[in-house]
Amino acid sequence: MPNKTTQTAKEAIALAAEGLGGTQRLIAWAQEDPANERAFWATIYPKLIPVQVAGDPDNPLLHSITVTFG
Repeated sequence: MPNKTTQTAKEAIALAAEGLGGTQRLIAWAQEDPANERAFWATIYPKLIPVQVAGDPDNPLLHSITVTFG
């Protein structure tokens, strides 16, 4: 569990993000410039992917990620 300072900081960042336009603003930003979309996929989105995935060596997890820049 994150400590109180970390939790407070995360809450402040979430509030700021909402104040700046939230999801719709992030989408608009990503669409403003191909470099922004690349930054989203390369820097922001990977933060949602688990850092470590463990599976059964005899039955490995299979996954595929496709990203298209256009």
